[in-house]
Amino acid sequence: MSTALRKARSWARRVRDRIAPKALVLMYHRIAESDSDPWGLCVSPQHFAEQLDVLSSHGPVLNLTQLATAVQSGRVPRNAVAVTFDDGYIDNLEQAAPLLERYGIPATIFVATGYIGSSREYWWDDIERLLLQPGTLPDRLDLDLGEFKRSWELGEARTLTPEQVASSRAWRIPEPYPTPRHAFFHDIWGCLYRSPQESRTTALRNLAAWAGTTKQARPGVRPMTAEELGRLDAGGVVELGAHSVTHPSLPICTPETQRLEIFQSRDRLAEITGHRIGSFAYPHGDFDSQTAGLVREAGFLGACSTRRDLVTNRSDPFRLPRAGVLDWNGEIFARHLAELRRGKPARH
Repeated sequence: MSTALRKARSWARRVRDRIAPKALVLMYHRIAESDSDPWGLCVSPQHFAEQLDVLSSHGPVLNLTQLATAVQSGRVPRNAVAVTFDDGYIDNLEQAAPLLERYGIPATIFVATGYIGSSREYWWDDIERLLLQPGTLPDRLDLDLGEFKRSWELGEARTLTPEQVASSRAWRIPEPYPTPRHAFFHDIWGCLYRSPQESRTTALRNLAAWAGTTKQARPGVRPMTAEELGRLDAGGVVELGAHSVTHPSLPICTPETQRLEIFQSRDRLAEITGHRIGSFAYPHGDFDSQTAGLVREAGFLGACSTRRDLVTNRSDPFRLPRAGVLDWNGEIFARHLAELRRGKPARH
């Protein structure tokens, strides 16, 4: 092939990609206000309503299964948006669903099925509850994480005052740690993130005992029950998608554990809804080729990561990108939406 022909084909591809229909998948977690939100998971109900108002006038809004089907058929609607939620928090039912219904906007909620009806919080929230509330902790922590053990001398991290909690309310990872306690919190999170589920559960139980705190979930942070999920599904606006059982990083699990996490979450939601579950979201956005292959084998039509990009007819339906949404008012959200649609990263 001549150099001129290669350049012509490359130019043609760029033009085609520039004018091709593109869609965007948005990622939410919670619709709530919180005094402590280190991961930036919360969007206030007021701001969510403003964001939906913006979306209602910005092209078609699909659920994730509809978008994955459009990708597979090569018919992605121009300027389409898919609204998704991860994990299955109770505020998705109490706060998000009524607003979605008011604006007539469909959404997909990806559920970590091992937490359904649980009296405990999601493990990352448990760590925040145990470590980022005011109080004084013991001097030393020895934590058995199964495959390895870790010890910490807390030093200045031992005490967190109400004033420090108030002044660090706006702190988000990966910003610099406002106190030694916040650095300790993030270190513990990193250890549990890499741990198998059994070791993580034991470690959290021991961490709660060490901190002198019960493991009872805070009412507004709890996961939904099966009955609540069934009501959401029956409402017609929200579809349920699978999000594993225990919310691990799937690529660091054994192949058999990955299979169980994917297939069992699918089966549990099918049991609750009485119908096929069409979509999956990789916990933490983590996946590899084996993970994606298992999701395809499980019969899902598409799956989401957390890689930020636009969806086109050329996208892999089992590696769909998503853009996280923060607690922006409607005006700021509209600006970010425009930037994302132009392929630019949204600035916080």
